[in-house]
Formats: sequence, structure tokens, C-alpha cells
Amino acid sequence: MTIDELRKRIDEIDREIVRLIGERLEMVQRIAEVKNAEGRGISDDERELMVKMNWRRLAVEYGIPVDIISILADLLIKYSKSLQINLRGRKKLQKRVTFIGYGNMASVLARQLVKVGHEVVITGRNLDKAEELAKTLGCRYMDLESAIEFGEYIVLALSFEAYKNGYVNKLFVHLRNKVAMDILSSKSWVFHYLEGESLQNNFMYVSVHPLFGPLTPPIGEKIAIIPSKTGATVLQDVVDLWFSAGLEPVVVDLEEHEKAMAIVQVLTHLYLTAFSKALKKLSQELHIYPDKLSTPTYREVRTIVERLKHIENVIFEIQKTNPFSVFVRREAVDVLKDVIESIGRQI
Repeated sequence: MTIDELRKRIDEIDREIVRLIGERLEMVQRIAEVKNAEGRGISDDERELMVKMNWRRLAVEYGIPVDIISILADLLIKYSKSLQINLRGRKKLQKRVTFIGYGNMASVLARQLVKVGHEVVITGRNLDKAEELAKTLGCRYMDLESAIEFGEYIVLALSFEAYKNGYVNKLFVHLRNKVAMDILSSKSWVFHYLEGESLQNNFMYVSVHPLFGPLTPPIGEKIAIIPSKTGATVLQDVVDLWFSAGLEPVVVDLEEHEKAMAIVQVLTHLYLTAFSKALKKLSQELHIYPDKLSTPTYREVRTIVERLKHIENVIFEIQKTNPFSVFVRREAVDVLKDVIESIGRQI
């Protein structure tokens, strides 16, 4: 076949690929309709894992590089979630949201709210940083008091240290009749602290936890919603707000959240941190560059480890503050010892 004939065949294949993607999205739409009718959530972690593994199996079967297939599968799953969110017919809200803080997660969450038409204001101790982020996002910035007065929802996009050093204390007098939300990963102490202050200062408090990092595209990702004693009356409003931004709110109580994060974050980060440190140490001791002979699994783990380096402070904060972290670490070490002993018995 000539080059022109081969290119024509490629064009035909491309048309078929696009047609099949369109057909797949039609199935996604039909699934969304069923989920809506049954009141089911958008995400299904087990189904996503099965789809990804099936794509990998097919890649091997047809001799296609797994890396390419993994990217395509991730893109399709991500877009399918976004499509289902849009098809759910979420309410068109226009709320006034103030972010106190200008870090990575503040940027991600504020950007999503701006995209869907909410009025967002950025503020904080450093107005230059607030102005810089506001210009990047295409929203406004204000001084602290004006920004709080402006917002219906006040997002405390602050570090754990901001609570410990008393910075948050001066905010409470301005929060009367507002809905306040923190976005910390570990909740126990801060939750009880803010709940108590909300009772004393007459504001509504609902804790939220974005279940993704700043380097993860947020569309379709989960956000935990934890109502306090003062937040019950505005719980649905908070759910609607984050749902409108393309996230999937999951309402849980404090204990369930902390126990789940002890496994999802404390356990996962513990092993991955250990892997990163062991990788560096063993590479030096064995005088070898292991990436030269890397496998797909190794590369995937390395990618995750590199991504976690951007949030090391958050990782160690969770390890220190989650009330179940000591128990989880102890059990994790015991399990690792059991695995090592089991391997030894089989050799």
C-alpha cells in the first residue's frame, strides 16, 4: 500500500474510534439516567478499577503499550464523570464564596467555583498573595473584614498551624450568620474547636475535606462533608455548592471520616513514604539506577511518590493529628513483618 492509501486507512480507523467513543458516552448518559432515578452516587470505585484493569488486559492482548491505554482510560472515566454531573441537572446557583488563604487547594477549589459562575473573593494575611491568586483565577480580592462580610460561605483554606497559633481566633467575631468551612485532611481537634466556636459566635459550621490533591483534576472527585451541631440546617446548601463545582459530595460523620482517613491516607502515605526512602537508600547502597530497568508497576508507584513530594507537609500533619494513626502504623508494621516472615518460610 502507498502512503496515501495507509493514511486513508488511518482516517477510516480514526472515524471508527470516534464513533465508538460517542456510542460509549451514550451508554454513560443512559447509566446516569438510571443512577438519577435510583438516587445513586456518580462515583463507583470498584467499577472504575475493573474498567481500568480490563483496559490493561486488552492492551496486553492486542500488543498496545499499557501507558497509552492507561491515559485513555483515565481520560474517558474522568469525562464520563463530568458528563454524569452535567446530566444530573444540578441547580444553577450563584453564591458568594470567600476563601481565607491562597495555597494550592484554595486555588483548585476557588477555580472550580469561578468556572461555574459563583462570585469568589480571595483574602488573607498577605493581600499581595491574595491579589496574585485572584488575578490568576479571574475573581476579586479584598481585605479580611470586607471579604468575610461579602461572603455567604467562608472557606478557611488555612493550615493546621493557623489554628494552633491563634490566627483563626480573630475571625470568629465577623462570622455571625455565615457558613464556615475548613478544608483540613485531619479533623478531630479542629472540628471540635470550630464547632464550639460556632455555638458561641452564632455561625454555621460544616467541615469539608477534598479527597484529592492539588495536582489531581477535581472534576468528579469526592469531597467529604461533615456537619457539626450548628451545620445541619445548611447541610444541603453546602452539598449543592460543591456539587455545582463538579465535585461529588459524600456526607459522613466525624468518626467515620477519621477512621477512613486513617486507612486511606495514614496507611497509604506510610508505605509510600517508606518506599521512597528505601528506594533512595538501596539505590545508593547497591550502586544501581533502577529506573533503567523499570516495570510499569514500578513507574506507576514512582509517579505517585513524586506527586506526594508536593504535599509532604500535609502528609506529616495527617500522621501527627489523625486520632487513629498510631494504631494504624503499629498494625501496618506488624503486617509487614508477617509478610516478610511468610516470604521467608516459603523460600
